[in-house]
Amino acid sequence: MNKYYLETQMLSKKYGQTYAVNKVNIHVKQGDIYGLIGPNGAGKTTLMKMISGFATPTEGEVQLFSEEDRTRRIGVLIENPGLYGNMNAFENMRLRAVAMGVYDRKNIMEILDFVGLSGDLKKKTGKYSLGMKQRLGIGFALIGHPDFLILDEPINGLDPQGIAEVRELILELNRKESMTIMISSHILEELGKVATTFGIIEKGRLILELSQAQLKQQCEERVEIVSTDNGRVAITLEGMGIRQYRVISADTVYAYGCMQRVDEISRQLVERGVAIRRIGVAGTSLEDFYLNTLKGGAAS
Repeated sequence: MNKYYLETQMLSKKYGQTYAVNKVNIHVKQGDIYGLIGPNGAGKTTLMKMISGFATPTEGEVQLFSEEDRTRRIGVLIENPGLYGNMNAFENMRLRAVAMGVYDRKNIMEILDFVGLSGDLKKKTGKYSLGMKQRLGIGFALIGHPDFLILDEPINGLDPQGIAEVRELILELNRKESMTIMISSHILEELGKVATTFGIIEKGRLILELSQAQLKQQCEERVEIVSTDNGRVAITLEGMGIRQYRVISADTVYAYGCMQRVDEISRQLVERGVAIRRIGVAGTSLEDFYLNTLKGGAAS
């Protein structure tokens, strides 16, 4: 049995001589919120279209359900929700459900209630705020009880309140409905609040895939010790009762949870004859980590 819910193998999409997506291998476990992060034009939308069956790969394959099951088991919000502005939310939902062959009035009302739009069905969607339109777009994607949800830039252009509302919807779907979700954005700070796994894509290539715990470890505040003897550094830290540390390279050790003890660590190292090249508190913001990764400078 495949350990991944969704897996792509060398997935590529070529337009003319240009690769929009180039040999991408992604891995999504059941129950994940997979955050696909990358700058505008990186290939996120094209990748999502191939996964959802809206675009045919030039090369590679998608392992996710059967082809005939994809349209039924995947809920998709890619680009614009495509609302009829002269209709209300229910009418738009009904039209979409009928087109999909799954019209069920009760289900539509349940979805509208879930996305917070059942309270004013007299209002035409042409008068909706951008946040309301995005919530209705998510409602579209939930028609037919999908198992896997794909959301392309659902927070793009929203104000802080709209972002918070969409974020809560995503978390609730994942926690209460056990729904596996893929969400794209160019804002790592926001994805960092919901995603359990991250894939960073740049110029059509997946350049890094890591878990929430690994991302936290990369960005966590720590004491950085650059010296000539990692072995003595480790022995010194152990002797001080500091057990959370990592050897990063031949001359660098990161120590965690001891930021207030830098002077003490430095003194102990000197007493043990360790030549210290640099010691101090350091940390990386999510934004800096993302930008460094795009430049090829992510920490190992």
